[in-house]
This record gives sequence, C-alpha cells and structure tokens, in this order.
Amino acid sequence: MLQFKSREGGIWGFGQKRTIPEEGSRWAVNPMTFQWGYVCFGADKKAPPIGEKLVSIGEPKPDFAKLPDTGFPWQEQWAVEMKCLDGADAGVEVVLKANTYGGIQAIVMLLGLVKDRLNSGQHDDKIAPIVLLERDFYQHAEHGKIWIPVLNTVDWMPLDGPAPTPAPAPEPTPPADQPRRRRVA
Repeated sequence: MLQFKSREGGIWGFGQKRTIPEEGSRWAVNPMTFQWGYVCFGADKKAPPIGEKLVSIGEPKPDFAKLPDTGFPWQEQWAVEMKCLDGADAGVEVVLKANTYGGIQAIVMLLGLVKDRLNSGQHDDKIAPIVLLERDFYQHAEHGKIWIPVLNTVDWMPLDGPAPTPAPAPEPTPPADQPRRRRVA
C-alpha cells in the first residue's frame, strides 16, 4: 500500500517498511482500478482498519447507512492501483488509499483528467496517466503547515504498458581483412 504521511512532513511511503519512493520516479496509474467507499479505524489509528468497503468507481458508492456498527466512525476513502516505471522501485506495484481531504482530492483530480482525456477522443489509446509523487502544503491558522499529496501527471501510456524501448542498433562490424589481389599485366 502507498501512503502519504502529512504529519511527517509530507512523506510518501509504501510497504511494511514504509520505503520512501525514489524522488523523480514515474508511476503508472491503472485507470481501471479507481475505487470509492469507506474505511473504519479502531482506537489505534496505526493498526489496520477494522472495516473497509470499497467498490469500483463505475458502481454506486456503498450506502453509508448500511455499513456495520463497529463502535467507531466510518470515513470516506478512495483508492487506485499504481506501478513504478523506473528507478530503484521499477516494477513495484502499490495501491494508493486515501481517506484525508487532500489525498481524496488528489485521486479525484486524477480521475477527472482521465475522464477528460477519454471524452476528448484524442488520446491515441494512451489513457493511463504517468505521475510523479509530489507534495505541496498550505498554512493552517491553528495547525501550521499542512502537507498535501500531489499526483503530477507528466505523460500518458496505453493500458498494456509503455512502448518498448527500441533496442540499440547493432554496431557495424568492421570489414574483414580481404586477401590482396595481384594485378594482371
């Protein structure tokens, strides 16, 4: 799972060890995996959720009134799957789950870009955004600097992945030494 920790200075991290992604690495977003729903945490906010109900964005959002009573509040959550394309984390696949206002807005804005690209009809089958994991902040009167995640779209690719890198052209082989010919007089 990919997370953004705003209280820790706006740090991205993934996996159990909270590996920090390489700065400048590009991440492909799978537009077929956008989800929305709700999550519920118990008393220990650092523990895994005690309840979660996510469905595809193409389905109606789960009915809040039908969520089970866990004794703790449910909150909105959005998610999307991503894969690192380059750098030290190349090939790493993650699920970005967000339940903060800033995180949800980052995913919603990304979904809006995908919709706009599809609706334009001018995408050459490149509908999967490639993003950089960045951060920004705003100044809150009471809490000071509040970090927010930014998914900066830098390119697009087809659903089946990036175009293969062309193989380098083979170097020309030097001509073999040819036997010397004699002149006929």
